[in-house]
Amino acid sequence: MQKICSYKINVLSLQRKLRFYEPQKSYQQVINNKQQNKMIAKRFNAKEFTVNLKATIQKTGKLGFTQETMDKLQLTTDCSIFIAPDEENKKVMYMGVLRYEHEEAFRVLGSGKYVYLNTVNLFKSLKLDFDRKVYIFDLTRYEEGDEVMEAECYKMDMRIRERTSEDKE
Repeated sequence: MQKICSYKINVLSLQRKLRFYEPQKSYQQVINNKQQNKMIAKRFNAKEFTVNLKATIQKTGKLGFTQETMDKLQLTTDCSIFIAPDEENKKVMYMGVLRYEHEEAFRVLGSGKYVYLNTVNLFKSLKLDFDRKVYIFDLTRYEEGDEVMEAECYKMDMRIRERTSEDKE
């Protein structure tokens, strides 16, 4: 019984010392902190924003995807992709990823560990000079287009540069 009492006394004296070093917050301070913390609804996950989704028109006219893009979009040869132009901006297109083959969409084809779309005729009809220029598309998720595309929609922002001697080999 004595050990229990001495233990309680030690705990109480420790609590008093802690109060001396860390004053108790008033009820109003607790309420204020909770209201301030409401502004922090969610933390951003850096991994979501560091993945650069890209597609490039190869010299052959095929649309190739980076490994990161293939992984993030889960592209396999079972998938197919719709491509649609933006009506206002010629440097923007949209692509809708389907998890199955669709007769009106470009079928995802495989070559080794990479996948691509056979888009030669599409890009020729758009008069893109993929033989002399490099067309790179930065892809961003565009949920507003899901319903129109009837697929998981991505916005394709085009960048263009001249092919270098390294690109031509």
